[in-house]
Amino acid sequence: MNVGRGDLVLVGFPFTNLTATKVRPALVVSANPYHRATGDVLLAAVSSVAPEPKLPTHVPVRQSDRGFPKTGLRRRSVILCGKLFTMEQRLVLRRLGRLDRGGMKRVDRALAAGLGLGRWS
Repeated sequence: MNVGRGDLVLVGFPFTNLTATKVRPALVVSANPYHRATGDVLLAAVSSVAPEPKLPTHVPVRQSDRGFPKTGLRRRSVILCGKLFTMEQRLVLRRLGRLDRGGMKRVDRALAAGLGLGRWS
């Protein structure tokens, strides 16, 4: 399946100890030229368990957000920009929706904070 940066997708998300996977939503954070060149996607985990941000790497997605209906998420969630992983694009189970431009700007700031890049480090 071809996906693009900002797409919310369903994937078999690996546990951090790599003992198992669980089907969860994730956000595509890598650039489209990367997908075409490698066949891989870089993803950030999405969780509804901790819906309020606790770290600078957490980006809330609330039902009151203007773009929420287009995300395909069922409930308020948090994009966990500190939980990143790469997988082959063909392993994406399905596309749920898209995060709007404002949401992606918040994700970019959270990624920069987590990676120690620019003024957010």
